[in-house]
Amino acid sequence: MTLDELVTVLGALSAHSIRADSSPTRDVLQRIETLADNDPADRNLARAVHRIAQWASAPRGLPLELGGVRRERLVRWDDWTTTWVGSDATDGSEVLVRVMRPSAASDPVLRRQLGRDARALSGLVENITTFEGPLPGLKAPVPGTPMTQHSEALSSGEVDLLHTRLLATALVSLSQWEETGLWLPSLTRDELRNCGDRLVIVCLTPSDHGDHAALLRHIGTLLGHHDETRLGALRKALIDAPPAAAADATAYAIAAMAEHLAGRRHALYRRHAHSRHSDRLARLHAVLVRLHSSVPPPTGTGAIGVDMDGQILIVRSEGAEISWGPRGDLQPVFSPDRGFVAPEARRLLRARASAPNSERLQADVQGDSQFTEAIGKWVAAALRLRTVRLLLEKSA
Repeated sequence: MTLDELVTVLGALSAHSIRADSSPTRDVLQRIETLADNDPADRNLARAVHRIAQWASAPRGLPLELGGVRRERLVRWDDWTTTWVGSDATDGSEVLVRVMRPSAASDPVLRRQLGRDARALSGLVENITTFEGPLPGLKAPVPGTPMTQHSEALSSGEVDLLHTRLLATALVSLSQWEETGLWLPSLTRDELRNCGDRLVIVCLTPSDHGDHAALLRHIGTLLGHHDETRLGALRKALIDAPPAAAADATAYAIAAMAEHLAGRRHALYRRHAHSRHSDRLARLHAVLVRLHSSVPPPTGTGAIGVDMDGQILIVRSEGAEISWGPRGDLQPVFSPDRGFVAPEARRLLRARASAPNSERLQADVQGDSQFTEAIGKWVAAALRLRTVRLLLEKSA
């Protein structure tokens, strides 16, 4: 029996408002006995009296120190033992201790049964030990912190994966209990320990019957499902319809984690492929930029042809800035700061392609036919580089 179970027992009784979790044990026992006196035929009240009497008598006759452990908080009790959370008298670490009641400690059969419980739990509870004396018992260190919905370790960024890891380690522990042929009782927060990356069960009271489906639902509720991923769906399924055996839940968990890992693998591969593609685009873009800047335009002046008004069209390049048009009305084609004025650059190339070279026009504007040829090739090549660069920038 635990305090949570006792609260449930009292909550099932009608016509009373007794709170075992907020009232002194003596008051609770006195009030429930008063109810039983008024209705002695009520067997629910009779059972409640018996269970509350066991709870109220748990510390009776027990010293504060048990097997080197200072007892602090009652966790679980039955007819012949009580289980406490306490601190190790030597180093102050938290310890779970189960000790025989003084009324049962003189019974050699029960003392031997406690030893058999210790041997049965030796492969299930880490570092479990026994102690002898007038009140023999079992004890085991409890790692981590009590498992609650508000546990600090559950606020990790990858909460989905962390919760699944906690669930998987809990399933391993439950499966080990089932394989041994033992049942776990309903666990308290002190017996269900969150160690950050794993969930540890520390229970010193094996049961001859139990409900592992309810325990799975309890653990799933503590963890929550949080999202609609495959792992979130697994935890939600354990809350809504947990299987009766931990082995079945383990099979479902393995399938869900395999699907989740496959999805993560595919996502990582796609991210890697995208990153590699982006890196290649960036390197190619950088090469184009360097290629453009490594070959500046030639400098000079040249005649292109004659426009519809009979004016000579010239092209001029001065200090990496290119302009063209009729004399006295030159339009910018390219500058290092602004880049290309694409419409003007294309008009320049069309005019250059449609008009043959004229030495007379070159002489009239003091131009150079070789410069005219070179600047046309430079503008055409630079425009192609610009087009490729823009395409790369758009696809990045």
